[in-house]
Amino acid sequence: MALKVYVLKGTIAAGASETEIAKESPVKGRKWVIKEIRAYTDATADVEIFLYRELDRIAHITAESIQHFKLPYPMDYEVPELQEVRLTAKNPTASDAKVIVELVVDETAT
Repeated sequence: MALKVYVLKGTIAAGASETEIAKESPVKGRKWVIKEIRAYTDATADVEIFLYRELDRIAHITAESIQHFKLPYPMDYEVPELQEVRLTAKNPTASDAKVIVELVVDETAT
């Protein structure tokens, strides 16, 4: 068991519909179990953050919940080797928003 943290980050433009910001994946011969998601944004409202494993949505987090709760989101979600975890977001506001998601993963050999 090796706990690792991968950081997905970027900026979502003002008025943007759902747009991919960043992605990461386990290398060949390794798999992840996502144990925790830590989400951050400088937006206070209306921005929505999504995580996908390939095409399956595994998380939907709002700016309001990030600002209000300020807690990590526990998970127990397996990501097989070479499958991408994609960070997307949408931003209907008039200002660009920075988005950061830390993935705390248990990385093991397959």
